[in-house]
Amino acid sequence: MNLDNLCFEVTRKCNMTCGHCLRGEAQNKSISKSVIDKTLENVTRINSITFTGGEPTLAIPQIKYIVDQIISKNILVDRFFVATNGKIASKELVDILWKFWVYINESIDESIDESIDDNYSCLTISKDDFHNYEIGNDWLEAESLYKAFVFYDDKCKSETPKILINEGRAIESGYECKDKEKVTKVYMIEEDEYIESMVYINVKGDVILSCDYSYETQNKEKIGNVLTNSLWNIYLQKFNEEI
Repeated sequence: MNLDNLCFEVTRKCNMTCGHCLRGEAQNKSISKSVIDKTLENVTRINSITFTGGEPTLAIPQIKYIVDQIISKNILVDRFFVATNGKIASKELVDILWKFWVYINESIDESIDESIDDNYSCLTISKDDFHNYEIGNDWLEAESLYKAFVFYDDKCKSETPKILINEGRAIESGYECKDKEKVTKVYMIEEDEYIESMVYINVKGDVILSCDYSYETQNKEKIGNVLTNSLWNIYLQKFNEEI
């Protein structure tokens, strides 16, 4: 099974209370090994994998387990993306991502993936105005550590969004918000066992078609759970409902 865009919600813990956060209030929950194992079951390739939260630096064991499982299963991956608030300068995180980056680049089939280069994967610090308002310059220590690595990008998340998504804490903060467009349609190619739609796995194993929902909205929009059904069957059932 091939996945275009896999997003793991590795934790709902957070060490900040940003007014613009679309997730809502932090929760003392992190993804389990069983959810990770069931998600990666029968997966052979992932075009893009994202580690999100919550704050990823508060879920180092979970990220390490995902990376180790991908490597042990010899799953091909084209790139990864991680955005952190920079409050913690985590050597453990960059050690894990360096190991992952080396694995990705050593396993690339250059005849197929000619567009992949050193900057294809990305670790970045969210340095937009919303985060700076709360954290100040505390991210400087993290940046001094991360910028030594080829996959660090200080431009990925530096631009402040002009309009926020109308989810989570942003609703009550007085910012100009736009309604999140509900994602209902599934895109997949059955004969190639390829899921083109977003695969967002939250800490409970729920499968959601978008990464831009609050924890509350996720409960309403989930299309299945990997602990009770296979990922392929969840998407296939949703796909057949649309026909």
